[in-house]
Amino acid sequence: MSRRGRETLGGVLRSGNNRSEPAVNADDAHACDRVDTGQVVVDGGSSYAIRNTQYAAPHSPRGLQYSLLAALVAGLVGVMAWASTRQEKDVTLARFVTTLRGRTPNQVHNVALAARTIHGTWIAPGAVFSFNRVVGSWSSNSGYKLAPVSYDGELVPSWGGGVCQASTTLYNAALLAGLGIEERHRHRWFARYVAPGRDAAVAYSNIDLKLRNPYPWPVRLEGEVRGELVEFRVVGMEPLEDRFEIRQRVEAVHAPPTVRQPRREELGHRTVRNPGKPGCRVLTYRLRLREGQPTQEEFLSDDAYPAMNRLVLVGGGGGR
Repeated sequence: MSRRGRETLGGVLRSGNNRSEPAVNADDAHACDRVDTGQVVVDGGSSYAIRNTQYAAPHSPRGLQYSLLAALVAGLVGVMAWASTRQEKDVTLARFVTTLRGRTPNQVHNVALAARTIHGTWIAPGAVFSFNRVVGSWSSNSGYKLAPVSYDGELVPSWGGGVCQASTTLYNAALLAGLGIEERHRHRWFARYVAPGRDAAVAYSNIDLKLRNPYPWPVRLEGEVRGELVEFRVVGMEPLEDRFEIRQRVEAVHAPPTVRQPRREELGHRTVRNPGKPGCRVLTYRLRLREGQPTQEEFLSDDAYPAMNRLVLVGGGGGR
């Protein structure tokens, strides 16, 4: 059986032509009391993970193989029965778009590559999606390019610069689709392509975005770059009874302080090296609505972004 296009990531179901790895190593599994994850491959090369398939490991390797085969066959029957009807029932639960205007070509390339990697990923019922685990490290070996990232207020080139716009766009689509948020981090300074409090920073491998599927059927993540826009969608099997809205309250805003540094090469000439950014504190909530009426309010985050200094280079006279 071809390994191409197969990958199992916990309860995350992968399809496409991305990296592959075996779901269960039978030589290692017989030493355990239970196996939690299996993989089913259906016609066409798509792969589906079976999460929390639990059984007692037999005492012999042959017995383990029989148990593995039985679990995989049972999962295959269920997946194929579901797959036979999914084309008729696909429903876009939510979508979110951010603009790429003003981004460098390499940043756009990195965003598009991350979106393509995620596109087609399935999350099983109750399973958790990990951005870092699916996308992997954004290195040159993975096809990523050097692009500007903000580091301590300065733009510096880094491999995979711009990938956070993919995680941020996905995060907002997940919020509107009602997915559970298991892990999310803000940037040090708020991003310009989304409202403060609605960004999702990632950094391989310890700063992650993790999403949980709360529904009794799998959901599929779709991502793509179209012109100057990056879009993520969450697709499910049934329309939702409820609708979700994001509400925010700005608690404070801080103007960027100006910092002056001497300019050596041109005395008397002033240059703004960094325009700075205002700081703010914002509270973010998710509202669940049914028939237009709120039924639940969920607190999401309390984010405080410091102001970024406005850096001015001045000549020998100082300048204002």
